[in-house]
Amino acid sequence: MSKWNEWAEICKKKALETRIEYGISPYSPIEVFKLLKEADINVIKEPIDSHISGFFLKRGHSELVFINTKRSIGHQNFTAAHEYYHIKFDVDISGRVCFVGRFDVREPNEFKADLFASYLLAPDEAINFHLYRRGIQRLDDSTITLKDVIDLEQIFGISHTAMLVRLQQMGLSSEKAAVFKPNVIKNARSLGYNVSLYQESNDYAVISKYAEKAKIAFDKGLISSGKYEELLLEAGLIDILYSENEHEEGDLI
Repeated sequence: MSKWNEWAEICKKKALETRIEYGISPYSPIEVFKLLKEADINVIKEPIDSHISGFFLKRGHSELVFINTKRSIGHQNFTAAHEYYHIKFDVDISGRVCFVGRFDVREPNEFKADLFASYLLAPDEAINFHLYRRGIQRLDDSTITLKDVIDLEQIFGISHTAMLVRLQQMGLSSEKAAVFKPNVIKNARSLGYNVSLYQESNDYAVISKYAEKAKIAFDKGLISSGKYEELLLEAGLIDILYSENEHEEGDLI
């Protein structure tokens, strides 16, 4: 078995186990940000003028994922799944900036995180199920159309490029995939699909069980602004984001 196939099998298994852990059917789309919240992973979403997809940080029991909302919504979803892999399975890495979806075998940790994200967001079983519903018995170059590809990426909430890579993993040729690549927004719109999946959202959000509870208490006047900041500090939501001196060599900052 090649190293690529070995990694693929491991990541596919981890993705399935993650779905089972959170009670998510292998046939269903996944709300990845809801999963991160259930996993007690703090998420900050913010637009930054950079090509980075996001980053993750781990400090003690505190875990943080940052998502660049200057990237498309489909890319953001993939980034969230990618960063989940780093936090849960890359135990020796405390933080890293990520450029996701490159599937670069020269960077094993990033490659495996991309594989995991692919399998978590769009499992083989789910893809086959939805293709079957469209009358496609097996995935090959002669049966699948651009409309099928766009329909699938809309169901699973991932970018056009990520969906094509996923289908290539299942047997679609690179030549056929290349035919489907140009002008996805134009093609999706002409087929009647909402194109927001392919566009940046530029939104600001904090997704966190802890932060949510603290914010509710602050908004209700149950705690002061000083106490609110103290709670966030204790949870690591301020400290791990703005710390300048605790990063290991080769890590984020």
